[in-house]
Amino acid sequence: MQLEICSVYDIKADRYGTPIFAESQLTAQRSFVDVVNNPDSPLNKHPEDYRLFTLGFFDDEDGNVESYVKPVLLCTAIEVLTPKVRDIFAESGVKLPDPGEKSETK
Repeated sequence: MQLEICSVYDIKADRYGTPIFAESQLTAQRSFVDVVNNPDSPLNKHPEDYRLFTLGFFDDEDGNVESYVKPVLLCTAIEVLTPKVRDIFAESGVKLPDPGEKSETK
């Protein structure tokens, strides 16, 4: 089975986090959504700083790894904040970028 290799990029640290393996891009995004919307997560506290990328594939049958030439952006933390969480930020006076705004790829 081929597993998606994904990593969260931290803009402020200018670094990719330790890769995770997911069954698909959608399952990786679902996990990212859960973390971003968890009030105890650093990704929730600073959503403007984080982006989820896919880096390639890992084949768990033969051990081969295929990397993309460049990481591919799947979504940003701002884009996946639930309306409820966005409202909490607004109530506390934090101005978040519009999720529809174009962001850099990195």
